[in-house]
Amino acid sequence: MRDWGQAGVALNTEGHTRRDGGPWGGQSLRQQVLSPIVLGARQVFRGSGE
Repeated sequence: MRDWGQAGVALNTEGHTRRDGGPWGGQSLRQQVLSPIVLGARQVFRGSGE
């Protein structure tokens, strides 16, 4: 079993970056995975201006 930091390192090593292109850290990965949006399996549309 990995901790959040090790999971972040593994994601970075495999070339998976955050939405903004930055590397994953343990805390940011934990926040994303345990967010109410993910846990509730909800979809959020942020607008079409991107």
